[in-house]
Amino acid sequence: MDTKDKRYHGTLILMLAVFGSIAITYIILGVSLCMVKDYDNVFALLDMPYITWTYLARLVLEAMSMPSLTFGNIVISMLRCIGWLEFVAVFFAVICYRTLERHRATFAGLLLLVIEVFVCGGVSLSALSCTTLKALIVRLQFMGMSIVAINTILLVLIGFYCYRQVKQYRHALAYDAVEIKELEEE
Repeated sequence: MDTKDKRYHGTLILMLAVFGSIAITYIILGVSLCMVKDYDNVFALLDMPYITWTYLARLVLEAMSMPSLTFGNIVISMLRCIGWLEFVAVFFAVICYRTLERHRATFAGLLLLVIEVFVCGGVSLSALSCTTLKALIVRLQFMGMSIVAINTILLVLIGFYCYRQVKQYRHALAYDAVEIKELEEE
């Protein structure tokens, strides 16, 4: 029998699976950034197929190919780089917003994402002013370490919250709705 609790927990589990897969792709990107050691690794990184799995990497590659960085070009690039996984994540976030706005874990996750955006943005801006390849590699490695650390914490939060939702979903499955028929008067 379909109940509101079953739909609620099922939707949250699907949303957490999407967010978890996004965190895993960012961890893979962060590890590959941490492994950059020299000039050849920087350009070999650009040829890796998984470099386009994350929104951040697609946006950086798009920005590198722009002839000039204007506000309009950046906004158009930000919209053009949205992939299907980000679209699904935003869809689930909009659907589940009412239930997620009250949780401390949601606040912690959003705070970590804001920190990640500021760290990556700051490191990217400082990387634009690098004069040597060694300084660029150090900044890439720092960005990779911060991406891995933040997304690992996010993945642990998602895993814990998913465990709680699966437990509550199993509890919601234990109850069957009983249909009550009215007695017809003769």
